[in-house]
This record gives sequence, C-alpha cells and structure tokens, in this order.
Amino acid sequence: MYNESAIATNIKINRLKWAGHVIRMEEQSPTRRVLVAVVEGRRQRGRPQLRWEDGVMEDARKLGERNWRNAARNRLKKDCMPMTMMMIMISAFA
Repeated sequence: MYNESAIATNIKINRLKWAGHVIRMEEQSPTRRVLVAVVEGRRQRGRPQLRWEDGVMEDARKLGERNWRNAARNRLKKDCMPMTMMMIMISAFA
C-alpha cells in the first residue's frame, strides 16, 4: 500500500526540520530546555535505549554534517546546505 522508504524519508526530513526549529528557539523555551537538558542518575543495565537526539545525529551524519546544532543555527549562511538539497540526499540514504 505505502512505499516504506518514502515514509522513512519523510520521518527523517521532519525530524531534522523540527530539530533545527527547536535549537533556534529562545533559551528559556520549555521545548528547547527539554532538548538540551541533562538527566541525572543512571540508566538501566543492558543496551542503552536510543534517544530522539541520537536519531537526529545519525540523519545529520549521513548528510555529512558533523555538528547539526551549529548547522541549524547557521542555516542562513552561504555554506549551509539548503533544505531541498538535504531532502534529496536523505531520500538517497533511505
């Protein structure tokens, strides 16, 4: 019924868009505070569960971006990858 790779690509694109939007929010925004918060305590034993940010880092890494936070903050600079180019590259990796 649905092309699974198209759905996965759409999820990756929207995840990167939302991450960029959140990282550019004001410092005191509750949404941004949750993203940059550091949780105290220990994780459970065994393989660690992936965080939402781990998925964002993986998608950005596939695009050749080492520091996705700086890329999101500097999105208006000339050296930053345009969104349409990013979407094309993500679909190639899906």
